[in-house]
Amino acid sequence: MVRKVGRSGLFAFALLCCQSLTAAVSAVNEGESAPLSRAEAVAEVGGESISAAQYRSALHAELRQKFYHGKMPEAQAHAFKRELLQTLISRVLYVQEARRRGFQPDEAYIDDSIERFKARFSTSPRWPENRDRWLAAWRSELEQESLIAQLESVLKAVLPPTDTQLRGYYERHLDKFTTPQRWRVSVIQLNVDPSSAPAVWQRTLEQAVALTERIRNGERFAALAEQFSAHESARVGGALGWIHQGMLSPEAQQVVEALVVGEVSEPVVLLQGIALFRLDEQRESKVNALAVVEKRARELYLREHKKMAWDTFVNELRSRGGVTVNETLLDSIL
Repeated sequence: MVRKVGRSGLFAFALLCCQSLTAAVSAVNEGESAPLSRAEAVAEVGGESISAAQYRSALHAELRQKFYHGKMPEAQAHAFKRELLQTLISRVLYVQEARRRGFQPDEAYIDDSIERFKARFSTSPRWPENRDRWLAAWRSELEQESLIAQLESVLKAVLPPTDTQLRGYYERHLDKFTTPQRWRVSVIQLNVDPSSAPAVWQRTLEQAVALTERIRNGERFAALAEQFSAHESARVGGALGWIHQGMLSPEAQQVVEALVVGEVSEPVVLLQGIALFRLDEQRESKVNALAVVEKRARELYLREHKKMAWDTFVNELRSRGGVTVNETLLDSIL
């Protein structure tokens, strides 16, 4: 069955740069210079074919990168294989568009890369026999890489924002420029193995209660933390420093948020033991002024608009059609 491919999300072409080079070498070694029949092509993209051999080589390279022993979980196979194919299709589309726009490969970059390729592989026992074919495949892939890089550079050439645009972006994304609520906290942690008997937990709880009473009777929290706490912060008197939402377990966070500055909590049972918390200082969330975060705002504006420009281009490119996938052949490739 051959189906038409509709719009698809962008898959970064860089993901398979090395794998594509491997696939190209494989394709050359297998003598794929003759035009492929439709049955032999796993996909046709604007008049160009992605052969089963090319796809298989890229698939095996990607499997070695992502899965232990190169074995893909069966439940993931359908989606994984199609995502990989979409990456290869995207690469072909980008190269076609770069050529349509008249871009030329960066020959100096390619020649330098070829020399490094030679230096790396010329000692291989297979080099004398395969030299010309490997270099041809390598050069072809480097030319494509160069074309895609130029295309991406042009499409992502976004102008810096005006002051008005920057302020508008800042005001629409205040959450990106807000310092979250923070708490400066100290802890005394008495470790208990989760599998310990109830009697062990009870003794540790009683120890924690006794420490609480000693603190409330005037003994220094920091001194007791240095003496009794199993937490790594014990060497600095139990000081955890500034924390924000999500840094503590939900149970600990709930206790800390209920404290007033200077207050020590009742013992808190956690997965790893029993703890006492002291709230040393608290700061509410704060929206930082544009003047303070201007550099970050500009960086985020440019990053977002570059992505928007690229995504718009990709969606428009794919909307032109001209891509077919041989689903039967794709499913048969392992």
